Amino acid sequence: MLFLEIAHTDGGRGKVAGLRQAFSLLAQLTFVLIIGVVVGLVIGADAFNTAIVGNVFCAIWVGVFIPMAYNSLNDRSHSQTRTANMVTHAFSQLFHTFKEAKKYPQTFKFLLMHAFASSGVGSIVTQLATYAVVQLKLPGLQISVLVVLILVCAIPSALLYSYSLAYRFSNKSLQIGTIVWFILFVLYFGLVVNGPSSFGVAIPGAMMAGVGFGLWYSLNPAHYMKMIPSDRKAEFVGLYSFCAYLPRFLPPLVYNGFVEGLNDHQMAFLSLILWFVLGLIFAVFIDYEQGALDANASGKDEQGAAGGIGGAVVTPAGDAAAEVVVDTVAM
Repeated sequence: MLFLEIAHTDGGRGKVAGLRQAFSLLAQLTFVLIIGVVVGLVIGADAFNTAIVGNVFCAIWVGVFIPMAYNSLNDRSHSQTRTANMVTHAFSQLFHTFKEAKKYPQTFKFLLMHAFASSGVGSIVTQLATYAVVQLKLPGLQISVLVVLILVCAIPSALLYSYSLAYRFSNKSLQIGTIVWFILFVLYFGLVVNGPSSFGVAIPGAMMAGVGFGLWYSLNPAHYMKMIPSDRKAEFVGLYSFCAYLPRFLPPLVYNGFVEGLNDHQMAFLSLILWFVLGLIFAVFIDYEQGALDANASGKDEQGAAGGIGGAVVTPAGDAAAEVVVDTVAM
């Protein structure tokens, strides 16, 4: 989902990204509550009914709201002509963009950080479900309560970033701080919430996860958009999505390896720390201001060349005005 916003400051980008995430989380929470009410009060809470009702409502939800979102976007003519079939062309262009990203060292380091850390963030909910059933022996109702808690805590977290944190702290401090927050969450959930009858201590853990989700899915795209060429946003956004999903299979694979080899779900869940530590290493070395300078310098060079040939020259202020904030990773 793409948002166009006149925002050329860290605070402006952060505000749009945080608000977008808050509304996205509110929609997810609404969906979960609707399913809970329909299944629990109308149909009856068993696994089969929950699955059927969930899938039906999901189809209705997508069928109604996705067309609304796309219809609200302004259409534009294509900028390229395909020379091959769509899949081949898409992957060839993606590979080309990946090579181009190396010209922007800070952006490239961000993509590496994003690949590892976002794999860890995206795997928390999926692995938490397995961990809660097998290791904690929690019933379905208590697991649902933890999911709702995550969403409820994520919404104010996104709003806090949107209206306060994005203006008060540097990009680097927020990025590193959020990764460290997830490391603390994994340690807490793996070392403290590690046995039956742990629902009480799982509640603070779910709240920690919610705060982290609200921050991560708000600040990550906002920080990335600062460091990509203004005239190549679409292709770099595609690369951002690709880097998020490419290594996503690795955390579950490592989790399964610990379970199969050691029959230890606690160690398997703690293995999530690996992906956050790898992301943290890259995050430490990212210079966001230099990344923005590199991206803007590239855009100015190309615009200057166009102006020399007789094309219109866009001023730096106007060039930076149209920012795209992207939600490429759904919880």
